[in-house]
Amino acid sequence: MKKFYTYLILFLLFTSHSYADQPGSWEPYILESDNKEYFAFIDYADQDSAKYPWERKWQLGVFHKDSTLFWIREFNPTGYKEGNLTNDGENILMVSFWYYKKGWVVSVLNKEPKNDFFLTGNQFNIQDKYLIETTSHFLWREDYKIEDNKILITTNDGNKWEVNIPKKELSLIHSQNSSALNIILISVFLVFVSLCVFLYLRKRNFQS
Repeated sequence: MKKFYTYLILFLLFTSHSYADQPGSWEPYILESDNKEYFAFIDYADQDSAKYPWERKWQLGVFHKDSTLFWIREFNPTGYKEGNLTNDGENILMVSFWYYKKGWVVSVLNKEPKNDFFLTGNQFNIQDKYLIETTSHFLWREDYKIEDNKILITTNDGNKWEVNIPKKELSLIHSQNSSALNIILISVFLVFVSLCVFLYLRKRNFQS
């Protein structure tokens, strides 16, 4: 059974890394908000099919569930069918597989372009030893999820980060280093208490 779980973990790591190294399909696609109230359609904004997909103009349209248009704007896709649409329909979130030290790894695209904001890889303070090398890139995060207009990201070093979308703020909410330090301090405290109890009992036995 242990071998089975070992192979399963290795398989998942391999497939996730392989997916990240696959070239993008550059096809139009649809995103849906978790509450099913909105959907986004990422599509070509021109009719020039003679050009390569990455040379063409693209657009991002967000619609209410009854298919009435909410907002639309220009869009620069990565070629991958990725992204999340927030439950209020106002933001498209992109959290990159790949690590870019000075490039964007988190993009928040708002219905008003002036409200867009971006985070670069170096803002997450990940040491090089935690970056996982693939065939052509580096991976920097384990997982992420969207909750209440916040992006919760776990990076490869075990740290947990929160991106507050309305406030445009990044904050560290759990540090793996602080957890390790807490474990050490608790262990030292328990050893100290055990030693005190041992000395107390020894003294009592000696007096009796």
